[in-house]
Amino acid sequence: MDAVVEPLLRPLDRVRTALYRRFAPWIGPWMRNRERRVAAMGIAMVFASLVMAVEIPLWLLALGPVLLGVPHVVADLRYLWVQPSFHRQRRVWLAVVPGLVVGAVTAQLWWGLLAAGAGLFALPGTAARRRAAGLCLLLPALYAAHRWPMWSNWAFAHLHNVIAVGLWWWLWPHGRADRRWVLIAYVGVSALVALGALDPVLARAFHAGPDGGPSVAFYAASLAPGLSGPAAWRVVALYAFGQSVHYAIWLRLIPEHARRRVAPRSFVQSYRALRADLGAPLLAGATVAALLTAGWALWDLAAARGGYLRFALVHGYLELAAAALLFARGQPLAPGR
Repeated sequence: MDAVVEPLLRPLDRVRTALYRRFAPWIGPWMRNRERRVAAMGIAMVFASLVMAVEIPLWLLALGPVLLGVPHVVADLRYLWVQPSFHRQRRVWLAVVPGLVVGAVTAQLWWGLLAAGAGLFALPGTAARRRAAGLCLLLPALYAAHRWPMWSNWAFAHLHNVIAVGLWWWLWPHGRADRRWVLIAYVGVSALVALGALDPVLARAFHAGPDGGPSVAFYAASLAPGLSGPAAWRVVALYAFGQSVHYAIWLRLIPEHARRRVAPRSFVQSYRALRADLGAPLLAGATVAALLTAGWALWDLAAARGGYLRFALVHGYLELAAAALLFARGQPLAPGR
């Protein structure tokens, strides 16, 4: 695999090096200061996501999952499961993974919450007060998910996008002073959309989408049930915006914080670190899955999007379980390779 991938990446590294040398007087300080670089990237991604969510929401909702979905699931596994070494702990597999598997098969949120609850007891030495605090949060959610499964799944679809923001802030605490501006931008943009400040733009944007993609009626029914007109557009646009930021956090911002090296890595170095974390077989399987999803989208975009979302449902439950495990452990994540 290395013999195929690395020769493809080396020309990109040469271009990157040439650009850096050309613009070093301007970008050098940003390359040496990770926190400022991440804050600048985060703010840029928030406003780029806003522009796409209000100008081309149907394109964003249709193409985002099929192009970025599999890579962001790989990032989930890498940073929440592999780097904390949960994949090496037998008790975690026995306590947590069965609930994740059943949740993936049944598409029922409460199985994911059960897996998270089991995670509170999977690690030896967890303080009783942490287990009690975790249960106080999980038990009401578990009851709601069992009592109102449809509405709970709908709520989790929206909250899942926010979970990435929370995990990014909580698990990698260094640099929060700079990152607070990203959070301010994220909350401010969300408020603008929710309060209807961008309704005139949305009215136009929701009438143009990719051929073969789901219709605006489909998105309104699945993401904003019971609403219509501008109210539905706002909820759908909020989801599109949140999903775009969610992908940006997992694919660009968390990787910056989850490594020891302060300066950006080359493409070849990034590939080698990814292979070292995940192993060649899993990385090859993820690559095949990403290519198959993209190819399926060329044939039937709506079916490919739906198929990916159904397959990737378990990664949302994995985030809940990993958050419970990390809360029980009571330690922020240390940078990886």
